[in-house]
Amino acid sequence: MDKAENKEYSWAMLTASGMVTALPCELICIDAAPSAANAELAIYDGIDAAGTLIHTLFSSVRLNFLFAPIKPVECEKGIYIAFTANVTRVFVQYRNMPRV
Repeated sequence: MDKAENKEYSWAMLTASGMVTALPCELICIDAAPSAANAELAIYDGIDAAGTLIHTLFSSVRLNFLFAPIKPVECEKGIYIAFTANVTRVFVQYRNMPRV
């Protein structure tokens, strides 16, 4: 099956730093809800914060912030989200990569 044919999406809602999945996947989007201004979180390819840093998100105001890349981000070792400062919850949408 071609990656483009896999239309089954998964999601997770985190209220603290944690692993979203330990399987190879494509990160589709992240919606973060800050608890105060200067909210920050980090996205890793891996099962913990020792993984490869994909991106750091920051919001200087208390409004939800969205990470929605034009193309999905391939995560070979899974997805881990680290709440760095002032984040209440994070919604993550991803798609598992087909097994070969």
